[in-house]
Amino acid sequence: MSSQADVQVECGFCVSKLEDLTDPRCLPCGHIYCLECLLGDFEVNKILKCPFCREVFDLEINSLPSSTTREDSALCCDTCIRKEEPNQLAVVYCKTCTAKFCAKHKESHDDLMGVHPMINMTEYKTQTIKLEPRLCSEHTTLPYSLGCRSCLIVACTKCVGALDNCTTDSPLHKLMSLDELVAELAKEMDKVRSDMMDREDKLSGVFKHMIGVLCDYDQETRDMIETLHRTRDEQVICATFRLEM
Repeated sequence: MSSQADVQVECGFCVSKLEDLTDPRCLPCGHIYCLECLLGDFEVNKILKCPFCREVFDLEINSLPSSTTREDSALCCDTCIRKEEPNQLAVVYCKTCTAKFCAKHKESHDDLMGVHPMINMTEYKTQTIKLEPRLCSEHTTLPYSLGCRSCLIVACTKCVGALDNCTTDSPLHKLMSLDELVAELAKEMDKVRSDMMDREDKLSGVFKHMIGVLCDYDQETRDMIETLHRTRDEQVICATFRLEM
């Protein structure tokens, strides 16, 4: 069966064909609309709602990614990718968790982790583009190009011969190119982040179960109080009836 995203053929507001949309933006549900149409509808209704699937989102419209980036895994939700779920475009980047989240997984994250500093994806893409090599503080025309795998010190090509001993168990530095070092550290961070998110999912499940138990307990308590009140009223009626006899 085709999904809703598969059968959308036009903007639900101006009914332009998808290939003719003006500044097309993709909602987390996968449906695409003109940016101007989304802004106009929000101005009137004060909510961001997909006219196709009727899902409502609490997002900044200007932060919605362009539909041309829809299949770019670099902008997809990290949790969706890790769980091998259908990739949803991320709507925020968490600076604390160093992870991107779609609307669904952002909600799970917020339930468990509370308020973390986040930026929208437009700002995230801007910051990513701005990343530039840092120049050596001593040899100001040369960028840092080498790093030690053990102590993580960085150096330019001229600094290598003057480096102090490694601060770890071995006095010798395990030097590698900065690109290789960053790639290795990124793998380690991905593993740590994956482990953390697995625990987050488990804790989120426990948290929701506890809320369910508390809600059940609250309802049972209310039912018991109601029963006690009803029993008391019945006893009063019986006693009154006996006195009247």
